[in-house]
Amino acid sequence: MTKGKYINIAIMFVIAILIGSLPPAGQITEVGMKVLGVFVAILYGWIFVDLLLPSIFGFIGLGLTGYTTINGALSSGFGNTQLLMVLVVMAFAGAIEESKLTGFLANWFLAKDFFNKNPWRLITGLVLIAFLLGMLGGGIAAIFILWAIISSIFDDCGMPKQNNVATFLIATTCYAVTCGTNVIPFQTGSIIYGGFLTQATGVTIPFAQFIVYGLLAMGIPLILMLLFSRYILKVDASQFIMPERFKEELQNKKSTKSQRIALVLLLIYAVVLPGLFPSLPGMTLLSNLGIVGISLIALLVMALLKIEGSPLINLTKVFDQHMNWTLLLLLAVTFPLADALKDEQCGIRQSHLLLKIWVLLHL
Repeated sequence: MTKGKYINIAIMFVIAILIGSLPPAGQITEVGMKVLGVFVAILYGWIFVDLLLPSIFGFIGLGLTGYTTINGALSSGFGNTQLLMVLVVMAFAGAIEESKLTGFLANWFLAKDFFNKNPWRLITGLVLIAFLLGMLGGGIAAIFILWAIISSIFDDCGMPKQNNVATFLIATTCYAVTCGTNVIPFQTGSIIYGGFLTQATGVTIPFAQFIVYGLLAMGIPLILMLLFSRYILKVDASQFIMPERFKEELQNKKSTKSQRIALVLLLIYAVVLPGLFPSLPGMTLLSNLGIVGISLIALLVMALLKIEGSPLINLTKVFDQHMNWTLLLLLAVTFPLADALKDEQCGIRQSHLLLKIWVLLHL
């Protein structure tokens, strides 16, 4: 840990103590001032220290404000249904990644003749694949797979990688994966921010409407970006053609039984999600199970299903290597913190202080 980091940690503690020591102002109570100090200190820590340490500090700080205890803050955070949802869905996404399904889908799409008629069809195909892999939870793995494919095409075409086409493709595929991630309501980011919305307002967005809106809101900018790059910026992609050798390699790559089964399970998982197809038989039971229950069942099936003598996934490996515990801890501390900020015992929301701070920051 660097000297600068220690200084920022010290500043974080000082912020919490100084604000917490101020006398009550307006509708904000004494407890509210302490909670506000912890809130501002955590924000400072997330910006200037890291995401993990300030989150741990948040549980301790809230436990010392008098609003709750440390055990109470931990119970509120880790017992929140939104956090449990993120945890199991993150594990399911890790299981899909573990099955190597994203690589198979990328190869399958690119092997199609439609995407190899001309350079811009190939570019469109790469962006579409990035978007779809993002929807399937490919994440960083999908980005690296596509970058490796793009790099191989550039090498085979004899094109330098330091040019406008390479820069455009790398940036666009990364953006497309991110856009695809935001289309599906059971992806981590959607669950986190949807959970914040539900907790603050009580509004729950139905899955079907979420997906339709996501496809339009995320897909249209990608289409406009491609059209703008081709016809306005006139990016010269004339040399970006998939070599026959590379195309044959993709066509000769056969899917494994594990990948095919993982794809079937993913499609079933998408269909049975509660609220997506409410008219299907058995949806009442599935609604009672919720995303958490369905995801746990999917993980259990994938762990117990043996393919050629081996389990489809190693469940221990999934939880060891594919769980973002820093993100989970950050999310966990936000729930008791949000409860404190809107509690009448603290008076922070009633004073509209947070709104005033937001307005001042944007002037």
